[in-house]
This record gives sequence, C-alpha cells and structure tokens, in this order.
Amino acid sequence: MRKNDEHDLLFEEEEDDLLDEQRDRDDLEPDEQEDDTTAGGGSSTLPSPHVRLSSLRPDQLWLTGGALVASGIADVAMHFDKTGVFFGLVAVGVVARHSNDILDHLVPGRDVERVRALTAQVVDRVLPVQADEEEDERHEEQAVGAKLQRLLGVRRRREEPEEEEEAQHTHPRTMADDHLDLGPNFQPHASSILSKRIGLFGIPGSGKTNGLTVFLEELGRLRQIGVPFVLADTEGEYDVLHHPDYLLRPYKAGIHNVRGDNAFAFGQAVLERGRQVILNLQSYDDDNEAALVMIEIIRGMRSWAEARPNDERATCMFILDEASIWLPQRQEESSLSKEKDAAGQTLLARLQQAFFGTVVRRGRKRGIGFLFATQRPADLDKRCISCDWLILFRQTFPNDLNKYAELGVPKDVAQALAPGEAMVIDPKGRRHVQQFRQRHSPDRSQSPGLASLERHATRWAQQPEQEEDDREEPDASMSQRQTTGDVAPPPSNVTPLPTPVLPEKGPRAEEIDLAAAIALWNCGYNSERKLMKAFHLTLHQARRLSKMIEEQADKPASERATD
Repeated sequence: MRKNDEHDLLFEEEEDDLLDEQRDRDDLEPDEQEDDTTAGGGSSTLPSPHVRLSSLRPDQLWLTGGALVASGIADVAMHFDKTGVFFGLVAVGVVARHSNDILDHLVPGRDVERVRALTAQVVDRVLPVQADEEEDERHEEQAVGAKLQRLLGVRRRREEPEEEEEAQHTHPRTMADDHLDLGPNFQPHASSILSKRIGLFGIPGSGKTNGLTVFLEELGRLRQIGVPFVLADTEGEYDVLHHPDYLLRPYKAGIHNVRGDNAFAFGQAVLERGRQVILNLQSYDDDNEAALVMIEIIRGMRSWAEARPNDERATCMFILDEASIWLPQRQEESSLSKEKDAAGQTLLARLQQAFFGTVVRRGRKRGIGFLFATQRPADLDKRCISCDWLILFRQTFPNDLNKYAELGVPKDVAQALAPGEAMVIDPKGRRHVQQFRQRHSPDRSQSPGLASLERHATRWAQQPEQEEDDREEPDASMSQRQTTGDVAPPPSNVTPLPTPVLPEKGPRAEEIDLAAAIALWNCGYNSERKLMKAFHLTLHQARRLSKMIEEQADKPASERATD
C-alpha cells in the first residue's frame, strides 16, 4: 500500500471516531448531559465555539486553516465578476470534502444548523449587511442560498426603476424648462414642437403677433439649454425683445452689418455659438438683398449641421414673419421673380429652394425647424401650409376662410375666435382651441387709441394754465405778459413760429409724376424700397407705383406717347 493511501485510510478512521463521539454526545438524555457538563458550583463546561489553535490536532489545524484561507480567497475573488465566481467555487471546493470536521471544530450544533451558522458568520464578516433596525428580521430570515450567492460574488441584475419613480426624482428645473409656457392650458414639450414645421396665421388684432412673441420669449427662456433661432423680421415689430427691461431677451447679433458676403459665416456662427438673433429686414436697401441674406444664412446653418454627427447637432429654428411677401402663391406678383442670375434662376426660385429644399425636406433630420407667420394664408405658398403644427387665429377674409376650411376649421369657428384664441392642430391631427398668454415684452404693433389720448390729455392738464386774454392776444408784447421780474425782454425783431403741421402718411402713388418715376427706375431705383426712399412713400404705395411703372413699360409706344 502506498504512503498516500495509508494516510487517507488513517484520516478516515480518525474521522469515523470523531463522528462516533459526536453521535454519543447527541444521544445523551438531557439529564445526563447536565451531569456531564456541570461541575463544581454549577459552572458551565459547554464547549466554547471559539477553539484554541493549540488544542487542535495537526490534521484539524490544517483543515481549519484551509477553511479560513478559502474564505479569504472568496472574499478577494468575489470582486472580479466571472473570475471571482470561479475562484470562489475552487476555494470552497477545497474544504467541501471535509466540511463536517471543520464545522465540528468551529461551530457547535447539528449539521444543518452548522451549515447555516457558518455560512452566515463568514458572509456577514466578508460582506456585512447595512440594514435598518426594521429590516433586521428580514435579513436574519434570508435563505442559505442567498448568503451563498453573496459569498461567491453572484450579483443580481439591477432592477430598472419604475417610470413613476423616475418622474418623482426628476430635477424640477428640467421638468419646468422642457415645456413652453404658451398659455394657461397650452404647455407643449419643447421636443414636440422644436425642429418641426409650424404655421401661424391670423388677421391683425387676432393675437397673431402676440402669439409669435410669446413663442420667442419661451425660446429666449430656453437659451440656457441651447436653442438658437433666427427671426426674419419684415416689419420691425420684434426688436423690442432687445429692450433692457425685458429679462428674457434674445441675443443681439454681434455682427451688426450682415450682408450677402458674410451671411453664410453668420449662419454657421448662430449654431456654433448657440445664438438667438432677430434679423431686421427693413435695414436692407431692397428685397433682393434681404432675400439673398436669408438664403446665405440658411445655407450656413445647414452646412454647420451637416458637418456634425447626429449627437452634436443643435436644435434650431428659422422664423419668417410676413411669409406671404417672400413666398407668395402667385409668383408672378413677387419682385424677386423679375431678374435672373447667370444660371437662369430667379432670386425667388433660390429662396424657395433654400426653404423648401433645405429646411422642409431635409432640415428636420438635421435639427432645423421653421415657422411661417402671415396674415393672409391664402396668398402664401401652399408648401408653407403643409406643417406639423398649425396655429390658426381669427380670420375674416373670404379667401382665407376657404383656406381654413381646407385645413378642417369651419368658417363660423374661425370667425368666432376671440382675440388671443387659436385653433391648434397638432401633428396627430387633433384640434383644440387654446388661449395664448399675454406677452411680457412691449407691444410695438399696437395702434394709438383712446388710452394714449387720455395720457396726453392728463399731461396737458398738468401744465400751467394761461389766462384767457393771453390766449386771445398772441401778438401782445412780452412786457404785458411778464408776471415776475429779473427776466430779460426778448429782442423786438423775433418772428412768430409757424403753425405746426401734422405730417401726412405720405403721398399716394397716383400723385407721383410717372415720368419722373420711370426715369429714376431706369437710373437704378428699380425696387419698391428704393421708391419708398425717393418719394417718401409707404410700402403699399411703393408697390402700386412699381406696378404702374411696369404697366406703362408693357404698353406699346403709341399708347405711351398718348398718355
């Protein structure tokens, strides 16, 4: 017989002897156990669970040390996921064959109780459970399998939190700032309306300008999370958003002189720096230059977005006020369709390509949204009306009512909307009437009314009143009017001031010398805005004069001579 076999046989005999002794102790009656375990003065001689190393035999010492080493290896290896599980199983497997002997010398009690107690002791020492007092009982009743899972490093998959819990722990600033406060019952989420197509229509006085301004104010509030926009302001009604008293004012463009040669770089800078810009189209000499600037800005925005991956693209908006002037349904009435470039393309066609080819068709996936606002939707290009969101304020013109009816809004409903109310059609086709809140910024579009007249009357009443005879005798000498001394008399050769004349709105197109207008037209004053400056006309009268010049040019030479 080999030496190893002799050692195993000797070890098995010693193991059987230890088990027999343990069975004998367990089979004793309670009275006999008390007699055997009590001596001198009733002091207890129960075997202590803490065993001295010097009292162990060499084989017992080896097994006890192996158990401690195995628990240490499991403690270290459990932190390495799959590797920890493997080494933990190996370490425990080393002493699993002799577990009864190890338990016999470490923890007293029966076999099942030994396994439970030893496992709990090792696990709680390696991974102490941090529990409240109310949870102590639950941890004490944990199954042995759960403790072994903790010992061997078997980690449970972390459960995903419920949606309700996520909503409760969401930061309140994020919940508030992600919604646009457009009205008392109209707070759409920013992601549902930004980078979308929006149409905003309504007659003067319906609340269209107020609704658009409220939308701009909300975009200004969202500046802290980076929502750049460009507003093409046709009538100059929205520059009050730069007023110093307006807290949520958008960014004022650092490049004040945006022209065709730097508009492309300006469009890129809007997205690169996250700017919010109001572009005053009245500052340009004519519509052609203003249209060219808009085209280049849109090209610059698109170029910046295309050069970035999807996760780095910024959501932005391009807003066109009075869109029916720039994108009319009847293209022949637009001044942008008169001249063609070297490629045979009119400026109107290029502007349509910039909007409908870049923003509408491909802009949404690049994060570029747009908003078209106009008073006359019937005159607007029909491609501008095909929108995700439609915000329809009150309308009374027959053609526009027909356009509302095509969109699913009955004529009587469109006429009955109160100021500030709008029929909102969302991307799902749902229709609901919403009341927009009042704007915080000053309203430049309001016309002078009785309120302004009352303010002037109050100021006039506060001025010192003159005597009746003073008002009746305006040519009386100053010496008779003086009521206090030490005032030098005026010189005698002073002429009276002329009676002030209130300025008129401007001449009508029919009052302008048509021959002089044609001569200026041929000299380069061939746009409506240049005619406005030359003859001090309003935009409407300048358009009428331009039309008269074109009609005169289309007449035969004989008729022109007759005229």
